[in-house]
Amino acid sequence: MTLPEAPELVANALVAASIVLAARNSIHVWWTGILGCAVFAWVFIDAKLYSDAILQVFFIAASIGGWWNWLHGDHGAPVPIRWTPTPRLATMVAAGIAFTA
Repeated sequence: MTLPEAPELVANALVAASIVLAARNSIHVWWTGILGCAVFAWVFIDAKLYSDAILQVFFIAASIGGWWNWLHGDHGAPVPIRWTPTPRLATMVAAGIAFTA
């Protein structure tokens, strides 16, 4: 392994940990995802892939918003995990198909 590959491995490890923590409904999903995206942004900037770096900034902002909502979204209580209602899911699927077309 050469030194330039190390940040990519760290970013992938952090994002993989974030995915596992999301499956376990752990609050640690947020900081691991934010750090992973920050390292990826650094890798992308170094490779002059600026649009990919900007996408990572969006992921970081979305994670910060998700973390805040997790902590404060239900009148200060953690937001419960719940299923998306079928009509809303159908609307989102239809919108996705229409957008793709």
